[in-house]
Amino acid sequence: LDCLSFGSSAFDILMSVERPPRSDERVSAHAVTSGGGGPASTASTAMARLGLSVGLVTAVGEDVFGDLMLAEFARFGVETSGV
Repeated sequence: LDCLSFGSSAFDILMSVERPPRSDERVSAHAVTSGGGGPASTASTAMARLGLSVGLVTAVGEDVFGDLMLAEFARFGVETSGV
């Protein structure tokens, strides 16, 4: 491995709104984007995309979001035996 990352992982869900809500106001999202995040995950994925051989030691949930994170790591070639 060229690099081994240790740290947190998160699954981000981003919702775009026309404007920030006022106090006690609700606004509707017009777009939703999701994907892996967190410092260690983001750095590992970025390095792998640049062609480095990268491993990651982190924790993900045993749920659909954890499965999505593992699939994303695999798609970018991040080695995940430490997950």
